[in-house]
Amino acid sequence: VEDLASIEAAIDASGAGAIVTTAAYASGNLGLMRGGDADAQKAMAINVEGLRLTFEAARVKGIARVVWAGST
Repeated sequence: VEDLASIEAAIDASGAGAIVTTAAYASGNLGLMRGGDADAQKAMAINVEGLRLTFEAARVKGIARVVWAGST
């Protein structure tokens, strides 16, 4: 989820008509809740920017439905 071109390529390869994303950053045994404490920059890159890139790829590829699921 950190690379727009990779997300777009995955959409193209799969022929997806919708996207479901559950991407989240976790840091080893710290898990999802404390992963951001261990590496805040990486957590932001995946949890926030990665979601934005997923939405952007969906927009560019004409996919109208994106489902996001989070656990925290």
